[in-house]
Amino acid sequence: MNALRLFALSSLSIVTMNFSCDKQTELTPCEGTPTPVAAQGLPIPTGCSLAALRGETKTYIVNSLADLAAATQCGSGAWPTIDFTKYTLLAGRAPMSGGALLRTQVVELDCQGNYTHTVAIVDGPTLSPTDVDYAILVPKLPSTATVSFVVKKTQ
Repeated sequence: MNALRLFALSSLSIVTMNFSCDKQTELTPCEGTPTPVAAQGLPIPTGCSLAALRGETKTYIVNSLADLAAATQCGSGAWPTIDFTKYTLLAGRAPMSGGALLRTQVVELDCQGNYTHTVAIVDGPTLSPTDVDYAILVPKLPSTATVSFVVKKTQ
C-alpha cells in the first residue's frame, strides 16, 4: 500500500512540475518593437488647466464628458467637441523647475497590449517653477487597457 501511495505522490509531483513550467514560459515578455498609435496632440484650451494641484504630477485617461469635467478646470464649452465613442484623451501634468516647452508626445502599443504615452519636455533656465499640462487624443482604448505615462525631461 505504501508503494502505491509513493507512486501516486511522485506522479502527482511530476504533473505539477510540468504545469508550473508551462506557466513560466507564458510569462516571458514578448519580443519586438512597440507599434506607434495614431495620435493627435490636443492643445489645452486657453483658460483651462488640469485639476491636479500646482506642483503635482498626475495623469488622466479620459473616456467621457464626465471624466473630462473631473479632470479639468474650465468652462464646459472651452474644449473642442470630442467623440468619446471613438477617442480616448490621455493627459497629464508634469512640474518643472523652470520655464518649460512641450517638445513631443508619442503613444505606443507593445505586443502584450500595454500602451505607453511618452512626453518629452524641455526644461528652461528660468528660476520660477512651471507646471506643464499635456494632452493627446488616440483612438478609443479598450476599457481593460493599461497605460503607462513616461515624462522625459531634458535641458
